[in-house]
Amino acid sequence: MADILQVEKIHSAIARSRAQKKVLLSLGLNRRHQVKYLKATPATLGMAKKVCHLLNYKIISEKDIPKVKPLLTYQLGALPEKGTVKPKQTTVKRKSTPTKKAAKSAK
Repeated sequence: MADILQVEKIHSAIARSRAQKKVLLSLGLNRRHQVKYLKATPATLGMAKKVCHLLNYKIISEKDIPKVKPLLTYQLGALPEKGTVKPKQTTVKRKSTPTKKAAKSAK
């Protein structure tokens, strides 16, 4: 299994150099206490070491990444009772409006 770099932004990038801000953005860290899981390549390790005073980072294995539950989606309206039939969706046909050219030619 490949090693994973767990990076958490601890401190703000206010009053930091432009280069440090770019490194944080390239790591995908926008807000404080935001956690990202990246492949532990020499490039990402080097970026983490450049801004180590703003981050907490550690190398973990792939199996240690926490599983995130998918977000729930809700439909608006009341839930139908069991055994009832859902109403069919109806489509409304729009009346075609004449264009300016068609209106001029009709006169």
